[in-house]
Amino acid sequence: DVRQIRERLESLGIPVNWERVEAINRFRNDIEHYYTQLSGDATRALLSNSFLVIRDFLSQHLATDPKEFLGDNAWNILLSVSEVYEKEKQECVAIIESVTFTSGSLSDALTSYECPNCNSTLISIRDPKEEPEANEFYCRSCNTSWDFEIIAEAALEDYFAYDNYLSYKEGGEVATICCPECSRNTYIVHEHCCAVCGESAEHECQMCGSNIPPEEIDGSGYCGWCQH
Repeated sequence: DVRQIRERLESLGIPVNWERVEAINRFRNDIEHYYTQLSGDATRALLSNSFLVIRDFLSQHLATDPKEFLGDNAWNILLSVSEVYEKEKQECVAIIESVTFTSGSLSDALTSYECPNCNSTLISIRDPKEEPEANEFYCRSCNTSWDFEIIAEAALEDYFAYDNYLSYKEGGEVATICCPECSRNTYIVHEHCCAVCGESAEHECQMCGSNIPPEEIDGSGYCGWCQH
């Protein structure tokens, strides 16, 4: 089963995108029982993910040409579905990039964010002409929707997850902190502002003049030492 396959591949040190594989496996279990809640777009997203997993595994770990291994018919079907998905993805990226955000990183975070419901990255916005704060973001594949604050926080958490992990493991500054103004984990340290509310806190202590460590930025303008 999938669990045993995962254990075997991990023991061999072979990297696989298991989130994609698990989403594909859930869908397989559903259609095995003749039922799925996923829309046509969500199904195409899963097939596109299947294409990527199969292609990468065959070419990178088995040194095999995927097209020769699968045959022209299967390869062309997977390729056509993937191309449709990629076209929709380009449209979503263009819409997100047309919106003006307070943070430069937020646009990148949103275009790479995977819907937690169907694992699609087809994230878009209802009305690109409206301000993001008053808009609704949604997944084109399954139509799950979010308010701006909710998806911004989730997308940034995923986008900076590795950077924050490294900072905790090896030391150094974290990429994001809790915003002193809106209390969301959307304050981007290197940008000196919150991606949601746009507020900027003091990064230099008003008393001693030293840089305030990210974990001590609370809007007061003082480092932890001077506050005591």
